[in-house]
Amino acid sequence: MLKTIVILSVALATTLQQGVTDDPAVMGAVTEQVAVVAARPVDYGTVFARDCFMGDSITSGLSYYGLLKEEQVISHLGFTLKKAAGELDWVRENQPENVFLLFGSNDLGPYVTNESFISDYRAMIAALRDAAPEARIFAQSVIPVTAKEAVSRPYLSASRMDELNRELYQMTLEEKVNYLNIRKVLQLHADENLYEPDGLHFRSVFDRYWLDYLIDETKTEE
Repeated sequence: MLKTIVILSVALATTLQQGVTDDPAVMGAVTEQVAVVAARPVDYGTVFARDCFMGDSITSGLSYYGLLKEEQVISHLGFTLKKAAGELDWVRENQPENVFLLFGSNDLGPYVTNESFISDYRAMIAALRDAAPEARIFAQSVIPVTAKEAVSRPYLSASRMDELNRELYQMTLEEKVNYLNIRKVLQLHADENLYEPDGLHFRSVFDRYWLDYLIDETKTEE
C-alpha cells in the first residue's frame, strides 16, 4: 500500500512544482490551478514507528489526534528549543531513526533576534547528536500565523518567517542536517482553512497532510 502511495505522490509533486518559487526555504505563490489533495488512508503509526517528533503545541496534535503514539511525540504547551534540549531521555533510550523538529512559535518574541533563535537551534542539534548519534535530524520550517493574528504578533508574520526560514535553511547546510519546508503543506491546500480560530494552531486535517508530506520527503520504498 505504501509503495503505491509514494509513486502517486511523486507524480503529483512533479505537477505542483510548476509556478512555485525555487527558494527551498520559503513558500512561493502558485500561479496555476492545482487539484485538491486529499489526506491518505495511511497507518502513520507504522510508517513513523521508529521516529521521534519534537516541538511545541502544533506538534502535540500528532498524538492528540491519535496519529502517532504519545511517547514518540515530545511536545508541550510553551515548549522551546532550550527546554527540549533538556528532555532527551526518550531519545537516548530508544535511539530513533529520524528526529523531526518544529520550533519557533514559542521561541520567538518581540525582542528575540534571528541570530539568537539559530544559536538555540544549533545547541539543540548538538544535544540530539550526543543523545542519538545515528539519528537523521530534520529541521522543519517555522510556520507563520494568519495575517489577522500577525497584527498582534508581527514577529510570527509570513514576511518574518520567510526571512527566518532562509537563515534556518542555511544553518542546516552548515550543520549537515536536513531541512523540510512544511509550509508547502499550506500551499498545496491553500483553498482550505487549515488554521484554528486562534490563527496559530491547526485543525486535525493539517496533521494528516503534514505527515503525508513527510512520507514523500523522507520515506523511501523498501
